[in-house]
Amino acid sequence: MAKKVFIVEDDGDLSLMLQMLLEEEGYHVITSNYPDTQEILAQKPDLLLVDLWFGEEKEGEQLVRELKSHLDGTLPIIMMSSDHEIVEIVRETRAEAYLIKPFDIEIFLKKVKSLVAS
Repeated sequence: MAKKVFIVEDDGDLSLMLQMLLEEEGYHVITSNYPDTQEILAQKPDLLLVDLWFGEEKEGEQLVRELKSHLDGTLPIIMMSSDHEIVEIVRETRAEAYLIKPFDIEIFLKKVKSLVAS
C-alpha cells in the first residue's frame, strides 16, 4: 500500500507541484489549504508537509504544536517556509525537518523518503 503524505500549503501552484512529484514517486497525496488537527488525524498520514505561513498568521506553527501535543512522535513533520525563522520554529515545535523555499526537488524527495521510511 502506498504511503500517505498530507500537504498543507495555501499556494495552489506549489501544492499541485508537490502533489505531482510525490504521486510520481508512488505516494498517496492529500492536500488541504486550511485543515484542522482532526482533519489531519482522521487521514492517518505517514508524513505531514506543512507551510509555516498559511491563513493570516503563522498558522503552520500552531498546527504543528497541536499535532505534537496529540501524538507521541508517530507522525513525522516537514515544515516549509521562505522565512529563515523556520529553523528556530522547527526546533521549538519538534518538527522532524524543514525546507527553506525555494528548495531543491532532489533534497525535498530525499527528506520525504527518509522520514517515511523511518
